[in-house]
Amino acid sequence: MSQRIARWLSLFSEYNFVVHYKLGKTNILADALSLCVAEDIAAVEVAATISLRASISVAYESDAACSEIKYLRDLSDTARHRLSARSRAEVDRYGLDGDLLTYCVDRADPPRIVDDDLRA
Repeated sequence: MSQRIARWLSLFSEYNFVVHYKLGKTNILADALSLCVAEDIAAVEVAATISLRASISVAYESDAACSEIKYLRDLSDTARHRLSARSRAEVDRYGLDGDLLTYCVDRADPPRIVDDDLRA
């Protein structure tokens, strides 16, 4: 008898039932009970006060680069038409998904969230 089985049998000896060991894959109970269980895990309660999307949107409000892109993305602005073709093409790669600024490397590329900290 292995030490693992002996440990479980000694634990079960405190209770009023009988454990029969079965060889192989049919011994589901022993497999489940032999998983490592951390006894010193502390319960942590987490309450989200603001969503990540909302906190990013709030950060965009004070970001000068984001404000400029939002201004240039507005189709009614004549300032956008005064840009060079290359600058207009770069601005076209940016988009807004609600309040979230996204960027596409290529037109077929799915939009990515703009974050300077994530750039390699």
